[in-house]
Amino acid sequence: MGAIEAVVSRAELRAALVLVNDNVPLADAADPDDWRTDGAAAVLGSMPE
Repeated sequence: MGAIEAVVSRAELRAALVLVNDNVPLADAADPDDWRTDGAAAVLGSMPE
């Protein structure tokens, strides 16, 4: 038995990993909530030249 299995069962660990994988985006995934890009374009587009 490993150190983790001494604290939680394999079933609990699997369930936790499913929860994390379902809720945390991949490291290289695009950020759908990246408001900074849209906000900067709006501000820069409205500035007089």
